[in-house]
Amino acid sequence: MILPNILRLLAIGCLVPVFLHVAFGVAGDALIGAPVPDAINASLDSQNRFYGASFAIYGALLWYCARDIRAHAGLLKIVLALFFFGGCARGLSVIQYGLPSPPIIVLWAVELIIPPLLFIWLRRQAW
Repeated sequence: MILPNILRLLAIGCLVPVFLHVAFGVAGDALIGAPVPDAINASLDSQNRFYGASFAIYGALLWYCARDIRAHAGLLKIVLALFFFGGCARGLSVIQYGLPSPPIIVLWAVELIIPPLLFIWLRRQAW
């Protein structure tokens, strides 16, 4: 019963960045403490809003999988792997540009730590 609730909390947590990025575009990054470039153009803002809206997929799939983890275990593993991959991709930015702001480092830690832990927990469940 604990795992479905954790997945639902993560799903809800995904909606915050979705709202910020869709409603505010690049300015949504500033709301979470990320430095925003002075020269924001339509293309950068458009990309930011698109990626923000796309993040809703994680929330929707986590919520869906929480309904019946046994039936959706395969899908859940894929979602967790992709979430982890996104965190790994942030590492490329660190290599190229250095560490991001502290709020982004917290998000990065969540992306690198939570999916593997949930994946291990999922594998250990005796269904």
